[in-house]
Amino acid sequence: METTISQKRSRFALEQLERIPVNKDFANLTAGLPAMILGNGFGHALAFLISKATKDGQLSVKEKHYAAFAIIARWLKERGIIPDDEPKPFLTNLSAMSQEQYLRAQDEALLVLEWVKRYANSALFLEEQGETP
Repeated sequence: METTISQKRSRFALEQLERIPVNKDFANLTAGLPAMILGNGFGHALAFLISKATKDGQLSVKEKHYAAFAIIARWLKERGIIPDDEPKPFLTNLSAMSQEQYLRAQDEALLVLEWVKRYANSALFLEEQGETP
């Protein structure tokens, strides 16, 4: 049985959130991320996430900002929009895209983030951490 792209986004979001510690800070970050993307631009928002995930000159892959970046990057790689989900090649590919490809990447990121933020702010994950939505 075939699934819709929306179902695929939903499943992907759930799978990604099961891999990371979801707490209220992460839930708040993902809730505001779509507005940040639309207000500041997709590339700027992703660069911000990587910047915030950098501690003492090293990328902290356990940091909430990196987790948010990684979810977006993995989804865009899975969809075949960007071939690499590691930060530097990902951002290099993003900056070299045509406007049409860039907007497609942004749209897909926003659509998967809708699922991520809904699930991250739900009792499915916050109660596991001893927090309430």
